[in-house]
Amino acid sequence: MNNIVLFGVQGAGKGTQAKMLLNKFSNYKYFEAGNILRAIKSKPNCLGDYVKEIIDSGNLINDEFISSLFNAFLTTLSDNDNILIDGYPRKINQMKQFIDLTSKKNISYKAVYLDLSEDKAIERLSSRLICSNCGATLSNISGKLKSCTYCGSDSLIKREDDYPDAIKKRVRLYKEETKPVIDTFQNMGNLFIIDASGTQEEVFDRIIDIL
Repeated sequence: MNNIVLFGVQGAGKGTQAKMLLNKFSNYKYFEAGNILRAIKSKPNCLGDYVKEIIDSGNLINDEFISSLFNAFLTTLSDNDNILIDGYPRKINQMKQFIDLTSKKNISYKAVYLDLSEDKAIERLSSRLICSNCGATLSNISGKLKSCTYCGSDSLIKREDDYPDAIKKRVRLYKEETKPVIDTFQNMGNLFIIDASGTQEEVFDRIIDIL
């Protein structure tokens, strides 16, 4: 088994592929930065208010804040656990902190980059819905989705950062902030590029091939 760091522009399917990996392999512990931050955001306290303001404006969280969350995650691991990371590190400074934290614990990993065009990413994000009952992420490209395909709930919502202006800002930030991180992994010889334009199953099979 391998520790995995998932990368890809928003809409590339990182969350979907992570769930498929977790379903297939029982010994993965999942650090999903976005869901952790949204959970913090939902609480009416100083941390929740801080995260809410940043996420709703489409900006990225302070490096030290997110790295501290990752460090806390590492303390929960047992010797037999593998880790699956989605949404961290996103910036060069976070990358340095990530390398420092994983090196101290002798954690090796493979960086998997889900490669998707900007136009396709915007199309996917614009049609994305979230089930407020089970938390599933759903595609509504057809415009006909009325209920969750996982739990059957009709409580489908659109995230505030999945509207056009916020999407464009997120894609721009990804290019400016996260692409250099991916380039760094590539220069380290530790990056595996996956074509993310196929079906969920096709992309999943490509990931399994490199593992």
